[in-house]
Amino acid sequence: MVPRELRDLSIIGIIDLGDVRLREGRLVTGTVQDPLGNPVVSADIDLRDVVTGEKIVTPGDNTNSSGQFSVFSPDGQMEIEVDPIQGSSLVPALSVIVVPNTGLDVGIILLPEGVAVSGTVVGDSGNIVPGTDLDFIISSTGIEIPTAHDNANSSGNFSVQVVPDTYDIAFRPSFLSGFAPRVLPSVEVIGNTDLGVVEVFSGSAFTGTVIAGPDPVIDCEIVLTDSITGAEVYMFGNDTDALGVFAVRQLPGVYDLLITPPIGSGLNEYVETGIDLTTDLNRAIDLLGAPPVTPPEPVQDLTCCCPGGVVIQWELGNTDYDLIQIQRQGVFLTNLAGDTLLFNDMNAPLESLTYQVIAVRSSLTSAPVLCTLDNSPVTPPAPVENLFCEQLQPEPTVQLTWVNDPAGYDSIQIFK
Repeated sequence: MVPRELRDLSIIGIIDLGDVRLREGRLVTGTVQDPLGNPVVSADIDLRDVVTGEKIVTPGDNTNSSGQFSVFSPDGQMEIEVDPIQGSSLVPALSVIVVPNTGLDVGIILLPEGVAVSGTVVGDSGNIVPGTDLDFIISSTGIEIPTAHDNANSSGNFSVQVVPDTYDIAFRPSFLSGFAPRVLPSVEVIGNTDLGVVEVFSGSAFTGTVIAGPDPVIDCEIVLTDSITGAEVYMFGNDTDALGVFAVRQLPGVYDLLITPPIGSGLNEYVETGIDLTTDLNRAIDLLGAPPVTPPEPVQDLTCCCPGGVVIQWELGNTDYDLIQIQRQGVFLTNLAGDTLLFNDMNAPLESLTYQVIAVRSSLTSAPVLCTLDNSPVTPPAPVENLFCEQLQPEPTVQLTWVNDPAGYDSIQIFK
């Protein structure tokens, strides 16, 4: 049987998942090699159902010392992606296979040699923007190529292997960073290419909920076009989740909005012109055409405190929230009762953390409120060195001398 992952479940209480059906597994095997015929070790194998878009869970899906892999897949049309390990000069390979009910040996998959596109991502105030994701889109066709290890590191630096071509390179900072995406068009890559410092700019937050009457609408696509030029702007993560919620950033300006519901929903598209994003905006939009509904006000006076034992506190923006949702690093953490004023994150990782607090009322969400703190481990100071005790006259005077650590101290305590 093939494992299955249920994504974007809305869990705000006891939930019955009903029957979760696992599909019969068909053995898919193959060998990954470089252009010289050498085995590619520890390459990662990913499968995705072409029809449904579902990512297939494939435990133990790395190539062995001979470059061979063996995974179970449902039968049908699958997209197979092979990613080399971090630091490799090879480029990922992406292809479509048809898995019969007897299984499939895909034979040899060759990973081509690539060239490195590198640089550093910074914000418009000069600060680094770690974690920024890069996408490479072939300029002549608009096709996005698969890339591996394509996020900027903690210093904002990136180095991505691609085959030579001309690309539109999209830089995608996380929503939590406060920066809008940026696209560098028609970048010619014929060898190792250093883009230098790439600046991304502060963006307005456009958040909200898409509903049809009382029900949230999942998988709606949110599209913005420039009201002046009519050009569609680059966006990512612009689909509604299981609560009908969306959250994107874009450069401040005025845009036209198009919301496209999923095929088969029976719902009509929603069009609105002149959306003012010169400042942050939170909206609730009913695809059944009902008058605009008012989402809840966000929580007030949010604070994050106390590295090592993170405590988040806030005041209520409204008194009638149904629940309050906490997210950490953009990932759902927990739901709390609507009158809660405090949350203690007992399992906070030891790193820099950003929390979002979102109020929910009648299936509508408030604008997220963010707070950040550094929960990294605190390194204790080095001890003093060359401690020397000398008795002076007249007794009982004792003189202590020592050498301080070059990093210095806030204070020094002496005990007897």
